[in-house]
Amino acid sequence: MSGTGVSGTGVRGESASGAGPSARERNRRIVTDFYTLAFIRLEHEAAAAAHLTRDYIQHNPFVPDGRDGFVQFFKDFDLAREPGYEHRILRTVADEDLVAVHCLMKSSRSPFGVALVDIFHVTAEGLIDEHWDVFKELADPATLPHANGEIDDIVRVRPGDANLNRWALVDFWTMAFVQKRYAAAAAKHFGDRYVQHNSFVADAVEGFTCHFEGSSGHRQETYCQIPLRFIVDEEYGAVHEWLRPDVTDTADRGVMIVDIFRFDRGKIVEHWDVFTPRWAPADSANARGMI
Repeated sequence: MSGTGVSGTGVRGESASGAGPSARERNRRIVTDFYTLAFIRLEHEAAAAAHLTRDYIQHNPFVPDGRDGFVQFFKDFDLAREPGYEHRILRTVADEDLVAVHCLMKSSRSPFGVALVDIFHVTAEGLIDEHWDVFKELADPATLPHANGEIDDIVRVRPGDANLNRWALVDFWTMAFVQKRYAAAAAKHFGDRYVQHNSFVADAVEGFTCHFEGSSGHRQETYCQIPLRFIVDEEYGAVHEWLRPDVTDTADRGVMIVDIFRFDRGKIVEHWDVFTPRWAPADSANARGMI
């Protein structure tokens, strides 16, 4: 799987030869079509038949493996049949074989909605054969440490080069969450304006630096964020990761996170995230785990 390697042409919508759509744009279209059919139009069987492999690998803790497991789960998904149910795509991040979909789900059971990031692996034949996701209840907007909300777009950007964005994201990630040089990482890679959508980190470069540099826990060697896959295109970069606040605590399964960063000509200018506790594989419907 190439989600952690350098990929893509950096040219929006074209292959390197200019002859038709790139793998990135082809996969964005495939996943968007599947997502719209399955979760917005609620035609689960048609979506599965058209876009999933028969042995589709599932990492969601509630959904069984396979195309049939997907169809059966959503046949019984009563939430989708309740009044007020809504599922909306917010943004997509497309790489050569991975696509992340950041979306909003609303229902009567969640007062402010649920933010999700679904990650799909797309085969060379154009079928989806593997899926991961992370999901969280949105916070009361009145409790946020900024006025940006958790899902909206704030910054106007000029998309750049996917390869440059990938380099910047991996370098930022290494400096900040491996070397724990948070202030240096922000100074090197954030733009003049950094808009924050996290539910407990304050806005701007200063908010990021204060949150991470000001917390002794984030500077401990035992604090560990493990990147599982990077998904990067000309405008966004998504990092799917496993956070372990203390790697010496073997009883703590940690937290699954997807961070989404927005780029303006190679600089990070906006950030969203979704996070949920990691379920034990033994408690999962597919016994596979979320990683």
